[in-house]
Amino acid sequence: MITSATRGSNILRRLSNRFYSPGSCNKLDLHSVNVSGKNWVKDDWFNIPQSVLDKVNRKLYAINGHPIATIRTLLEGALKRKDTLLADVSESPVVSVRNNFDQLGFPKNHPGRSRSDTFYINKQYCLRTHTSAHQPDHFRLLKESRGISTSFLITADTYRKDEVDACHYPVFHQTEGAFVAKPDDQSLLLHEVESVQYFLKQHSVSVYDETSIDESNTLQNSALHTHEHVQLFSEHLKWTIMKAIYQLLLTAPESQKQIAFRWTNDSFPFTQPSYQLEVLWNDKWLELLGAGIVQERLLLDADLQHSVGWAFGIGLERLAMLLYQIPDIRLFWSHDKRFLSQFQPGRITAFRPFSKYPICFKDVSFWLKEGFSDKDFHQAVRNICGDLVESVQLIDRYQKQDGNVSLCYRINYRSMERSLRNHEVDDLQEQLRTHLQTLPLTLR
Repeated sequence: MITSATRGSNILRRLSNRFYSPGSCNKLDLHSVNVSGKNWVKDDWFNIPQSVLDKVNRKLYAINGHPIATIRTLLEGALKRKDTLLADVSESPVVSVRNNFDQLGFPKNHPGRSRSDTFYINKQYCLRTHTSAHQPDHFRLLKESRGISTSFLITADTYRKDEVDACHYPVFHQTEGAFVAKPDDQSLLLHEVESVQYFLKQHSVSVYDETSIDESNTLQNSALHTHEHVQLFSEHLKWTIMKAIYQLLLTAPESQKQIAFRWTNDSFPFTQPSYQLEVLWNDKWLELLGAGIVQERLLLDADLQHSVGWAFGIGLERLAMLLYQIPDIRLFWSHDKRFLSQFQPGRITAFRPFSKYPICFKDVSFWLKEGFSDKDFHQAVRNICGDLVESVQLIDRYQKQDGNVSLCYRINYRSMERSLRNHEVDDLQEQLRTHLQTLPLTLR
């Protein structure tokens, strides 16, 4: 069995050789940035704050007993087949724009490519925004296994600008999985589907499938992707994933008596048709993951001829917050022993909250200029105030008759580890106001 993505990392080394030189830690200087021991040349596209670089080597998914690591281990155990290739892409989060976007079919004008969404080293390299950046290399590894492996699972840290609240953070973790087979194997696939259906029926799991293959969620233009083949592979994908998630949900300290899943249509550049899975938890439908039928060109690029595949990607923080009952995503990065000492490897236990420290809020108002991005504003708050900000809320929007727009945001300050002093918050707010003057806005 292949156990590491050596070929993928070698490809990255060859492609990026002229863009880096040896180094030792993640830090900034005027012309280069050091990420995981390599110095990368910066240009006008560079937009990564030190607070994000400081997270690169934490590798929460590899810390024994950490909730992220436990969720990863349990998920891999539930999804792993006898021939599954297991890998973590721990060497460096730096990937080429080609791997992160181009190879996966992202249009040139896709908003995910924006500097307001993605952290760039330079115009040609960025911090991976998803584990899908490593899909092409791992499909090639399946080809090189000569049939020994038909599936893979990848876990990695990923990076993306996002809003500031209890559920979002610029660094997060994903597990990506894929399965590839030939349509001739349909009897085996059908047997596996029927086996899982019987298992979940015996456990009274409800399934609501609202997906369809229509004008909004079409078949690929390929002789292999007949309606019959795609329907079978989609069913194999859905039932495989549901069984794994069901087994994981059962490990929660307050497991639901009745578990229900719902599938809906979705859209991703690298799968077609595409789907989204939700779970009914505490009477609310919660989005869990995205999935779909792999674009055939990705398989052909890996020389996987006459094959059809499916893939999915799931955020580990989302599952961990659900199962451990962790209310704030910042806690995963805490060094506080009151957090870390609560957990044991391989076991999910309910999080015991610390004493709640008082909240302090400050408002900031400004007129918008052309080019303003809400995500850039949220990232500016993170850059200056770090994890001392619990959330950022838009509390007022005013538009004058001449079309000028004013926004008012509330910055909610609260440390997870201590009470903040008024002068600390005042100083941070003043630093933030100074920094905001570099964005396309006019402070009020």
